[in-house]
Amino acid sequence: MQMWLKILFSVFLGAVAGYLIGPPIEVIKPIGDIFLNLIRMLVIPLVFSCIITAITANKDLSNLTHLGLRSVSLYMLTTLMAAVVGLTFALSFHVGDLGNSLPLINVTNNDTIAPPSIINMLVDIFPTNPIASMAEGNMIQTIVFAIFIGVAINLNGKKGETFQRVIDSMGHIMLTLMQLIIKVAPLGIFAIIAVIAGTQGVNVLTPLIKLLLLVYVACLTQIYGVYTLLLTLFAKVSPLPFFKKIISAQLMAFSSSSSVATLPMTLDVAKEQLGISKETAHFVLPLGMTINMDGSSLNYVLSSIFIANIAGIDLSTPQYLLIIFVSIITSIGAAGVPAVAMSGLFVVVATCGLPVEGIAIVLAIDRLMDMVRTATSVTGDLAVATTVDSLNKTLDKSYYYSKNT
Repeated sequence: MQMWLKILFSVFLGAVAGYLIGPPIEVIKPIGDIFLNLIRMLVIPLVFSCIITAITANKDLSNLTHLGLRSVSLYMLTTLMAAVVGLTFALSFHVGDLGNSLPLINVTNNDTIAPPSIINMLVDIFPTNPIASMAEGNMIQTIVFAIFIGVAINLNGKKGETFQRVIDSMGHIMLTLMQLIIKVAPLGIFAIIAVIAGTQGVNVLTPLIKLLLLVYVACLTQIYGVYTLLLTLFAKVSPLPFFKKIISAQLMAFSSSSSVATLPMTLDVAKEQLGISKETAHFVLPLGMTINMDGSSLNYVLSSIFIANIAGIDLSTPQYLLIIFVSIITSIGAAGVPAVAMSGLFVVVATCGLPVEGIAIVLAIDRLMDMVRTATSVTGDLAVATTVDSLNKTLDKSYYYSKNT
């Protein structure tokens, strides 16, 4: 049985067991706590190493050309818009709002969710002691430090290769450990869901289904709303041929949930269907596979606000801005990482001071969300590649508008 099916099955069994047994089910709570502690143990070294690896793998970014500047700028724009779309849907439809019901998650430390001022938030992004930041679990400072290290390695050329290999090795080890932990995820999630259902009732499933539906609708809005505007306003082309010709890449991304596995087909669609030049396709699409995770950015925002609401936490405007910022940075830094949803969402939730127990609830439907997340990101890659090629006046528009499929 595939892991996502095991997780869904464990959620169902946990909900049933909690409902039938009731509060005494809390005796298995340590199992869920151990599972969450194992994730906490790895998240700092995992994110630190993966962000550095992502930066050092793209040495072309240190010498950004005209093509690179346009590509990165548009990728940043679409990622920002994805986060805004996620926030809009979260606030408009009150994702995770339980009304007058008791919170599904108890917040044990209210100090972690005190809203920072915008000025202090910007200042605190930069660490004074990066080692202390890692020891204290300060995610955003760890991410910033990792970005600086990655850039410095690229600037040092061959002198930085030894340290780069050490970081790469560290990343592989952390990913292996994460994969081992994921294997026991069904057991940990069973315990967490059973305790929640036993003490709070199975009403947790209602807001979870609402979250899943909102993620799909929000991703479709990003695909057929934001990308349509991008193609119309910047590329100056009709979006209709674009959406007709990329269906195969979208289906591949949706079924595989992997932008890496979809890349060969994405390149083929770009060159053979859309008329994008080889130079643009070969630069922009692999770059997008690395730094463009619109679906993840959108999902992180929706899921974080969902977790806050089911925990009964009232977020302020600075906290919403922090969630958007961290979601964008995390979606970029964690691109292409196995178990990216768990580690990436953990970064956002922990940085914004939200209860990590909520991740186990969201993880129950993560595989279903991951499918539309990946399709959204791959569509964004192709939309940006088309736009960049059009701006560079190398897009074969006659081929673009042709009926070849």
